[in-house]
Amino acid sequence: MWSDTCNPITLANSLSEIPAEADINALLTLAHFYQLNPKINQYIGELEPLLVNRVDLKLENAHLSFLKGAQLQSVGKWNDSWELFESALSVYKNLNEVRGVIETTLRVAALHASCRNHGQAREMLEQCRAMVEIQPASPYCLAAVHGTSALIHLLLGLYDLSESYALETYEIASKLDATNEGVVSNNVLGRLQGSKWILAKVYAFQDDFEKSLTYAQDGFNLVKDSNIPRWKSSHLSSISAALIGLGNPETAIETILPVVEHLPGDQKRIYVDTYAQLGLAYYQADLFDQSEQTLLFTLGMLDKVHQFGPTNSKCLEVLSSIAKRNGDSKKQVEYLNQHKKLQESIQESRHKNEISRLTALQEYKLKKQETELLLEGNQKLTEAYELLQRSYDEQAELLKLVLHDINNPLSAILLNSSVASKHLDTGNAEKAEKSIGNINRSADFALQIIEQLKKAHEVEDKKKKIIFQKLHFDELCRMAIERNLPMAAAKQIGLISKFEAQNSIFADELAMQQVLDNLISNAIKYSWPSSNVYLNTRRQDDYLVFECVDHGVGISEADIPRLFSKFGRLDTSRPTGDEQSTGLGLYIAKQLVTQMAGKITVHSDGLNKGCSFTVLIPLG
Repeated sequence: MWSDTCNPITLANSLSEIPAEADINALLTLAHFYQLNPKINQYIGELEPLLVNRVDLKLENAHLSFLKGAQLQSVGKWNDSWELFESALSVYKNLNEVRGVIETTLRVAALHASCRNHGQAREMLEQCRAMVEIQPASPYCLAAVHGTSALIHLLLGLYDLSESYALETYEIASKLDATNEGVVSNNVLGRLQGSKWILAKVYAFQDDFEKSLTYAQDGFNLVKDSNIPRWKSSHLSSISAALIGLGNPETAIETILPVVEHLPGDQKRIYVDTYAQLGLAYYQADLFDQSEQTLLFTLGMLDKVHQFGPTNSKCLEVLSSIAKRNGDSKKQVEYLNQHKKLQESIQESRHKNEISRLTALQEYKLKKQETELLLEGNQKLTEAYELLQRSYDEQAELLKLVLHDINNPLSAILLNSSVASKHLDTGNAEKAEKSIGNINRSADFALQIIEQLKKAHEVEDKKKKIIFQKLHFDELCRMAIERNLPMAAAKQIGLISKFEAQNSIFADELAMQQVLDNLISNAIKYSWPSSNVYLNTRRQDDYLVFECVDHGVGISEADIPRLFSKFGRLDTSRPTGDEQSTGLGLYIAKQLVTQMAGKITVHSDGLNKGCSFTVLIPLG
């Protein structure tokens, strides 16, 4: 195949004045060396007439297809590049050209990852790993495998693994001899800067913006003198995101604006993520007109390339806030509904990615465990496989938990039915009536479990559609208080409300009622008799803040992360009046609030110190 250590100046000088068949290998090597550089178009143009209709030069034509595919991939023409890669890959496999198979497979894996087909991307990546392990591979191939691994694990949210692969990629690429007479191979430079970009993303996703900024600046310094706009755009976007995360939107604007304001039209699409960050920086700096203009421009560019994802979602969320500030309710609802629809699509994609993520993590753990087992013996092997089996049994355990919850009230019904029958036979109507009352309560609880499971299934499968409309929150809250008064009165608990003025929100009425009922009933269950539950509202930026505060059993710090999980009943906190709990109410509330573009949090100072639930919902 081609050489990674060619001297491009010397090689170019050796070409014939009019390229001939003898120059084919040199032209292929130069085109490979200058991937992503405009010079590649020159060499591809010289190769095409030399290779057209040359069925005898199958390998050389495969190399040309690969290079043309790589060039199209770099400018976002994924469908065209896909066909060229598949054509090259077929030839490489038939001719047993291992390096060609590895490089092309990695390219296709990256395309799958870009299209969020992470399961397919991971499968192709594992194929490359297997080939590298079977026979020795060039350092460049190793760097390519590690670099693609870092990218895919980043997209799967496995940040520790992504960081590890990115550091390994940088270490390998930095040792490659790819600089000749001042010319750096884009293949090697791509791996170096790509590692920095991934590391910047890894730390940004973990809110460590200082480290993210350092890596992003390192990456930009690597490519600032290159003529590859996509790389510059990626690092500028990361720099801007880190600065915004650090609370410096003005600096982000100063960094980005000089680069993008004079871009030619054909490059603006390449900088779409940078424009998005500029729009967010304008918003953070309270420059709302500039933010709106920039974000609308960004959405237009994303629409042209049929790209719909988190960037679009964030733009719509900010545009909704701007419309609210401008008093344009119609636009605000329009943006919110677009945001909601897009979030559903993203959530569906994330669900698929989660399967790939868990599979990748499980395989990584298994591989790591197998290595340890070879060193530690059969006992360690048994323990590791038991651990792996437990992870596969998780769903079965969840089913057992549901069956257990249903079994308790059903067993109580059967027992009380038998007792009631005996009392009726002996004419003891009072005791029979008591048993019948127990039957009714057990049946009610069984129905509660079934109903809550149904609601949980609805919010997970998005069958319960969220319909945004303008609602009077105070009225919704008063109705929820009235519905829960009998439950509160039974424990002599006061429901004390304090609302600021009239508050309108954009939300789904039925979903909001369900959230309020779940929070208020939960507070009553876990409050001491003869205490109070306080329900307050206030405004914060573009949100209405609702607080439900009790002085009951509280929550331990260790239990807080489990609170909003499915069947998240806690070991240390129990209802104070022997009430039943399905463990689904807060899980459902969390899902519904999130679907309404809101947030829900909880705070407790510890056991027996009460707790406070806070819900943020967009203002109407």
